[in-house]
Amino acid sequence: MDLILEGHGPLAERIFNAVKRKILDGELVAGRRLPSSRDLAANLNVARGTVVSAYELLDAEGYIVSRGRSGSYVAPSVVRAAPIIHVDSNTGADRHQIRWRPENGTASFDLRAGFPSPDDFPQAVWNRLLRQSLARQAESTFDYPHPEGLPQLRSVIADYLARHRGLRCTADEILITNGAQQAFSLIARCFLSPGDPVLVENPGYPGFWAAARNAKAELIGAPVDEEGLQIDPAIASKAKIIYTTPAHQFPCGAILSITRRQQLVSIARKSGALIVEDDYDSEYRYGGPPIQPLKVMDTDGCVCFVGSFSKTIGPALRIGYIVATGKILDRLAAQKNIEDAGTSPLTQIVLADFIDQGHYERHLRRSRKSNARRRSAAIAALDDAFGDDIEILGARAGLHFVGMINRSHAPRTKMQRALMETGILIYDLAGFHLSRAQRRGFLFGYARMDERDLRLGLKNFAAIVKSES
Repeated sequence: MDLILEGHGPLAERIFNAVKRKILDGELVAGRRLPSSRDLAANLNVARGTVVSAYELLDAEGYIVSRGRSGSYVAPSVVRAAPIIHVDSNTGADRHQIRWRPENGTASFDLRAGFPSPDDFPQAVWNRLLRQSLARQAESTFDYPHPEGLPQLRSVIADYLARHRGLRCTADEILITNGAQQAFSLIARCFLSPGDPVLVENPGYPGFWAAARNAKAELIGAPVDEEGLQIDPAIASKAKIIYTTPAHQFPCGAILSITRRQQLVSIARKSGALIVEDDYDSEYRYGGPPIQPLKVMDTDGCVCFVGSFSKTIGPALRIGYIVATGKILDRLAAQKNIEDAGTSPLTQIVLADFIDQGHYERHLRRSRKSNARRRSAAIAALDDAFGDDIEILGARAGLHFVGMINRSHAPRTKMQRALMETGILIYDLAGFHLSRAQRRGFLFGYARMDERDLRLGLKNFAAIVKSES
């Protein structure tokens, strides 16, 4: 087996990516025996342990099956070339699927989860605030920023969290980051060592998985149900970090029950584990106020609350934040100062004014109403198309819901190719599982299209699914 190790990074990850590409491209067919770790290591001129690590990761993610002394074989159920995971041939690295887009950058029906509508955003207001900020603070705008974030932005975020989420914190307990992804990266770099166990939701968010894997931590997937993360005390008590999305479990939408919240905080308090609470889209809740953060229950500083403005304003803004206390925040701030010396001060100034002057809350009220209409149109269209053959999960909040489709399907590669050819962008639920998904589902993002286009796009989606069944 000839492997080309592209890109940079740890050798084990590069070997993992190279073997995975051959499996997804069909060069390594189901049931084929892979070279022994000793033979492949000799062929690549690397340590045998490096190949063993790559094979273990391939086995954990379901690409291969290890059969003891008999060797390792390509798994019989591997899905070929799933387009929701786009491989950049220039770097050899997998880009997380929230960044996946068609090569020409356009699509007729964009059903990707997690993208707010640009049409909902008050661009004229933002542009005015930008001009005012440049005129008012021209000198400081182009200076090095505070590594922790500008005090005025941290102050208005603290005020917003107290008024709307019941989370009381000070500006000194907030660290501004370049989106939530940098928050995850900082946490992983500061608090994880190679081999540390990290408990994550499965299915869950691959962006955090990537940060933990970059720190060479060991991911332990915990299942989710209608009450959110299922907690095994024996396993959770051994974790160095526990990652959860309690307000709207990603991707399936459950709310973590109060019993499990109490149990989770109690376990972390006793074991010394750090809970990473990803509050990615809680502002969009339909039929009730936003769910209070898990951080509200934290009296011992064991919860890092991570939020961002990617779902409410747009991912291009690249502003997120961490709420933490004491030495935890100090350590994260020091690491951020090393990495980038601070987030863009100009963007922070404009965002602080946008929130402080009430524009952010007005924007949320308007976009919440428009997204509620889009959500209703999407659910109705799927109900008309599939009836009892679809089960909707997690539609009470956020910018997406999951549709579990109860019918047989063509291979995912063929299905996704047919969807792309029709101009439909949509995420397959399988891409959010640590191991092979047992049921077929899709993430239906509805925020980027109006009701008419949603109905047409979902009608076309249903026609393709039925034709491929």
